[in-house]
This record gives sequence, C-alpha cells and structure tokens, in this order.
Amino acid sequence: MNIILKRSIIIFVLLTISLICIYTYILTNTIDLDKESIAKDIEKRASADVEILQVTENKNDQFILFKNKSSGQLGMIYYKPHTLLASRYVFLGGTNITGRADINHKYDVYDFGQTTDKGFDRLFVVYGYNEPKAQTVKLEFDNNTITSNIGGNDYFLQVFSFSQDKFSSPKVKFLDKAGEDITQKFL
Repeated sequence: MNIILKRSIIIFVLLTISLICIYTYILTNTIDLDKESIAKDIEKRASADVEILQVTENKNDQFILFKNKSSGQLGMIYYKPHTLLASRYVFLGGTNITGRADINHKYDVYDFGQTTDKGFDRLFVVYGYNEPKAQTVKLEFDNNTITSNIGGNDYFLQVFSFSQDKFSSPKVKFLDKAGEDITQKFL
C-alpha cells in the first residue's frame, strides 16, 4: 500500500510539473493577434523597428504586411489563429528579415498551395509596393480570372482564396483607373 501511494504521488508530481511546463511554453510563445503584439514579435525577430502597414483577415487567418524601418524591406507574415507564433514569413527579394530588399522587386505572389481542409482549394497572396499606383490586381489562370481592388495605396496585400480545378500558376496583371494594363511598370 505504501509503495502504491509513493508511486501515485510521484506520478502526480511529474504530471503537475509537465502541465506547468506546457502552460509556460504556450504562454510565452503565443501571440495575441493585435497590431502591437505582432509588431513586437516581428521586431524581436528582426532586431529592428517595424511598421505594420496592413492587416488583412481571411477565413480566420491573418496576413500582415510590414516594413522594416532600418532596411526598408517589405515583408508579409501569415498567422493562423490559436497557433504558436507565425506560420509563414515571406519577404520581397527573397532575403531574410534582417537583410536588405531588392529595391527593383516591386511585388511578389505567394502560393500557399492546395488547402482543401479549409473549404477552398487554393490560397494566393499578392503583396508589394504600389509605386505605379495601380487600382486593380488581376490573377489570370487557364480557366479562371480573379480581380481585386488595391485602391492606389502605397503598399498592397491582397488575399485570394478560391476553388480551382487546374493548379496552374497565375499571370499577374496590374490595371490603372481606366482599366489599362500597367504591369510593365511593376517589372
């Protein structure tokens, strides 16, 4: 009886310590998805000040467009709700968060691929600098065309989620207010 009681106490203590460790890990590594908490997380990773330019929500996911104040690099972060830290970091020019961006690289298209567990088949994010002041971004596929208004702002981040039976890469076009193709100005 005494041995069973000792084993039960040891198991209870070890289980309690494990639960405290798990709770502490989750508490220290989970981010509140508000602008201030996100900016602090990015600044911690970049070792530099960042400016949050745009937050876009899509089907409970958050996409954050930010700018590294010291390097001027533009980046995008994808957060899944109720997960630990950021799910994806993407940067214009393909460098890391502390590197300098390619100033000639004006936009990027990030393909999250097939995501059938979310109720749609494809997720694309188009983000970048809008120096030519385009009004609309257009994704052309073999059997589908999708457009979204970017409003002539300095920066843009557009999320496209849709069903697509052929998984081809899109042709990205930018249109001005009159609907004219100004994609060459982005290249």
